[in-house]
Amino acid sequence: MMGAQHSDRPSRIGPMSDFPVRFYLDYLSSNVYLAWTQLPALAQRFGRAIEPVPVLFAGLLEAHGQMGPAEVLPKAWWMAKNNLRKAALLGVPLHPPAFHPFNPLLALRVTSLPMDAAARARLVGGLLRGVWAERRHVSDPDVVAQIASEAGLDGKALVAAAQQPEAKAALRKQTDDAIALGVFGVPTVMVDGELFFGFDDFPFLERFLAGSDPLDRSALAEWARPQRPSAMRRQHRDRPPLRLAHLNLPARDPETLARWYADTFGLEARGAFVIGPGTLLAFERGDPLLAGGNAHFGFEVQSARDVAIWAQRFGSALDSAPRSASTRVRDPEGNGIEIYWEPEGPLPAGGAGAR
Repeated sequence: MMGAQHSDRPSRIGPMSDFPVRFYLDYLSSNVYLAWTQLPALAQRFGRAIEPVPVLFAGLLEAHGQMGPAEVLPKAWWMAKNNLRKAALLGVPLHPPAFHPFNPLLALRVTSLPMDAAARARLVGGLLRGVWAERRHVSDPDVVAQIASEAGLDGKALVAAAQQPEAKAALRKQTDDAIALGVFGVPTVMVDGELFFGFDDFPFLERFLAGSDPLDRSALAEWARPQRPSAMRRQHRDRPPLRLAHLNLPARDPETLARWYADTFGLEARGAFVIGPGTLLAFERGDPLLAGGNAHFGFEVQSARDVAIWAQRFGSALDSAPRSASTRVRDPEGNGIEIYWEPEGPLPAGGAGAR
């Protein structure tokens, strides 16, 4: 079995327990990075070891029917400011990653491989710093290998091992086990059977570890009873919610095109499928549909600067306005692709950035 075995929740123990602080993480989250800068000292203060547990954040979102913070633009902008405030108070660097979202699977699988606790902690710290302080692209195998080597490990061997079926199965199991325990996001800390979500929950985590949890258990019992609704939001009353989950396109060479998308955009190719956080492209043999005219599909990024980086990378024209930016390219089979930033949503027809 690749990776550590994770037991079920222990019962409530109290301060100075021998049970570790279990830290569920995905490198996509800036709050995971901020939490990791503080957790080792906090755990040490109470004599606790830390057990990092890599999980696929996208899998948690899918299991619980949620959207990620970056998928709700006003929330993403608020979170950027909130995290910069926290980073300033903590005195730690925080920068936008090279790409976001990006494919975290390789980094997660490498972190899940068998290794001693100290090595795993160095690797987790190095990868989180790489993404959120140094803007290194951890979807790139060479980057992951370099960070692992800087942590005193055999980076090339770890990257090779992470490609094996056992490593992939380990990450899936860790994610499934986390979902079964009620983990719905990252960062999550599980300690003595109690779940603490987000870096902002750390003051309560500290009180819990100290044995001074302010939670009134008798009051909590009231909230455990089923609640009877008297009203429901319209979308849940009249129709089930839906979202665009995948795009299926014909291609002359589906698997080669899938590999191009994976290599170009930091995603994962599985045969004729391309998979990443919030992304599923499927190709089947046939003549391309989007070759020519304005027909295209789009990848949204987090800033005008990100659009400019992609335009420079492709050598494509940059179309920018005060509150939007875009660049357009074509894949090897002629399908149109737009990479764009538009924080206020689509503009009226004919306006700058109109699609």
